[in-house]
Amino acid sequence: MSGRPPNQIESTQLRLSTTPQVYALLERLVESGLYGKGPPEAAERLISEGLQRLLKEGVLLNYGSKRDRGSRRQQSRERSKPVQK
Repeated sequence: MSGRPPNQIESTQLRLSTTPQVYALLERLVESGLYGKGPPEAAERLISEGLQRLLKEGVLLNYGSKRDRGSRRQQSRERSKPVQK
């Protein structure tokens, strides 16, 4: 039996710190056999599933590329300014 095929999508590393309690829960998910081969892979799957859910719910629809972020920040600042009468 051979290992998994290489991932076809480029990946980026993310360093994450967490509590021992969260790490222990990630280990329990790995033991279930449904969340990868180790806690880091389980964390990646949970993050990915959460982002997919937010996309499906439309929560992330208004979050475009990095280029759009500056204009969203400016819009947010303008909305938070007090209205002068």
